[in-house]
Amino acid sequence: MPYYFMRDTPLQALEQLMMSQPGQKPRGGGIYRSPFHYTPKDVACEYCQNYDRKHPCRLCECTCLEERIEAGVLEMNAFMRDCFAPSMGPQFRKRMHQQLRERNPQFFLSNAHRRRWTYWRERCWRLSDRNKAALFLLTAYESL
Repeated sequence: MPYYFMRDTPLQALEQLMMSQPGQKPRGGGIYRSPFHYTPKDVACEYCQNYDRKHPCRLCECTCLEERIEAGVLEMNAFMRDCFAPSMGPQFRKRMHQQLRERNPQFFLSNAHRRRWTYWRERCWRLSDRNKAALFLLTAYESL
């Protein structure tokens, strides 16, 4: 029966239990996740709605950025240069150049920083992206 009489009362769970069939698992109410994953061919720039052969869009203005990251097409060095180059000061430019020159750029200062960040990220899983960035900075040193 689809209709419950004890809706919005403490007895609703008991009524659901009494109306369910014995020995049967309850139907799930989970989220449907699409099995589709983007491939590099799907996110090629020539298929983009903003594509212009003479003037390719800058990565900081790209509308397909999330899909390109998922497909693994986006190179971090190119993205950093395109997004931050216009507003970089000389000190920031020097640090970014040094960071991007390394073979394996590290976003964490140490393994301890990585452990602290993953520990707090799992405990505070509902944080917005802005708060996650602040959490990343606050977990850099043990004293913070």
